[in-house]
Amino acid sequence: MVESDRCPVCGSTQLREDAPGGLVCAECGTVVERAADEQVCPVCHTLNPAQAMRCMQCGSALGRLCAVCAHRNLPGVETCANCGTPLDTLAAVTTRMPQSGERQRHVERLVASKRDDTAYMQEQRARLDAEERERLFRLAEQQARHREEQRRMILYVGIGIALVIVLVAFVVLALLLAA
Repeated sequence: MVESDRCPVCGSTQLREDAPGGLVCAECGTVVERAADEQVCPVCHTLNPAQAMRCMQCGSALGRLCAVCAHRNLPGVETCANCGTPLDTLAAVTTRMPQSGERQRHVERLVASKRDDTAYMQEQRARLDAEERERLFRLAEQQARHREEQRRMILYVGIGIALVIVLVAFVVLALLLAA
């Protein structure tokens, strides 16, 4: 039994080899094409091993990406080896495009999410604005207290200097009277 490929009809991985060397699904009997032993890069035409996902020469992707499960499939395979989805362009486009009702619900969810995000951001902005106003008010009060303290200090220093001058004057007067 070979389990590396999937049946394109039923998706079974139970494939057996038939007499000519092909693969047959053990579940439904469908003949499954075997991937080539080597693959040619579509960009630089380098010959690469069958299991290669990128070209050995130029690094280009080999094979197709499934639109449903994002599995990278070998070149020449018509259905995804992981989920069995057809790999043709039409299937990829219809798979990626949500159905009209689903698309509308998706749009509605996005709009509701944006509305919720906007409301949350406005609440946060209001909270931050209130905090900033409170901070500025406390800062203004603090600056007013500091200015008042500076005025008192200047007054106390001025009174102290005046007292020193008066004291020096009394000492000089006392020395003049004593002499």
